[in-house]
Amino acid sequence: MTKSLSSLLLLSAIILFSCSKSNTDGGHTNIGGTLKATIDGTPTTFYNAVATKVTTTSGNYTSYSIGIGAWEGIAYASSGITLAVAGTESIKANTYYSNYATFGNAIAGLNYFKTGSVNFASNEFTPDTCILTINSLTQDSVKGTFSGRVKLLTGNASDTVHVITNGSFSAVIAN
Repeated sequence: MTKSLSSLLLLSAIILFSCSKSNTDGGHTNIGGTLKATIDGTPTTFYNAVATKVTTTSGNYTSYSIGIGAWEGIAYASSGITLAVAGTESIKANTYYSNYATFGNAIAGLNYFKTGSVNFASNEFTPDTCILTINSLTQDSVKGTFSGRVKLLTGNASDTVHVITNGSFSAVIAN
């Protein structure tokens, strides 16, 4: 399941890379939705929020996942956040946590990307370092809230932990 969650977070980042834009006056062309969060006390808005839903079956095992992500500007040239939920039951409006002990059939993940290849992830902490609530999930969109703590996973940075609070998202489902 951890491999599926990591793959989903990466897939979300790739989709956002191909969809993110910024117009010439420094404003944003928002083709998806928005994702807002307070990172270490600083309110931040991310644009072009896009989600993907995946169902995978292998033998008698079926897994379900949803990934949500957005960037401040052009992907990988600015900061971004990806969220994911993966589990053994269909994803629905509910609250999901970063460990199975709290919510046994699904796990939530949160990644915070700084400009370049610096990646911070919630899956390095336990328990419940990512709490993600899906308030509304339709065929075309997903809305909800999130919070968490993320730890440096890849790249070089002087800061190794970030606290993310007051997170909210409204994303278009791409598939």
